[in-house]
Amino acid sequence: MIEVIDYNSIAHKLRKRKEIHSSESDICFFSNDITKVYKIFKSELDAYELTLKNEKLKLLESKKINSSIVIPDAKIINPDLVGTRENYIDGLDLCYITLLYEIEDVLNILLNISKDLESIHQNDGIILSDLNFFNIRIDESKKHYFLDVLSYSIDGIPSNRICTYVAEYLKSKRVKVKASINNDKISFLMETISLLMDEDFFYITNYEFDRASEKIKWLKKLKDVYIDLKNHYVPEVPYLHELIK
Repeated sequence: MIEVIDYNSIAHKLRKRKEIHSSESDICFFSNDITKVYKIFKSELDAYELTLKNEKLKLLESKKINSSIVIPDAKIINPDLVGTRENYIDGLDLCYITLLYEIEDVLNILLNISKDLESIHQNDGIILSDLNFFNIRIDESKKHYFLDVLSYSIDGIPSNRICTYVAEYLKSKRVKVKASINNDKISFLMETISLLMDEDFFYITNYEFDRASEKIKWLKKLKDVYIDLKNHYVPEVPYLHELIK
């Protein structure tokens, strides 16, 4: 059951703002014991977007979905929906894991996430839409968590966001920007290549890719999809774990 919290009862805590990355909120702050994080939505969200978030909350309350997705346990109202509360995941954003882990550990983490992504697509009726590596958290046991669930497309309720990487990519191909399973996979592959090479995907050359593949051997298995993504069309792509077995 999702709890309802009156905004006025927590407004005094807003001065305790913490720098927590979230694409769907302007202000985030912790509970006193740092086990919960409160998110106050971006002020520019219109009534339609807030209605979509409310519908998703109701749907999530009735669905049993992948345990790797962090689901809000409370909604904040004033008197309409203005934010949520959820468990705080202490760990590292996925975009920083190469700073902490050896390359084989990085590969295993990425493969596990990719397998979960396929399960979420096929079994939960969810498209992550804003699938970027700031929205995936890795804890100290190397378990992954998907954040900002209300920005997802859930059972046909559309997303109000799409990953910047993919949006720029689709625009460059003159293709309509929209959420889809294939675009989630494209986002994950592009972010993976960028992470491993420590460079923006759009600026990576064939020569740089080949040089990096000499150091990271399994990167060679991504060469074909890298070439496809660089072409003039938008390809149908596999999941990362289908490329690296």
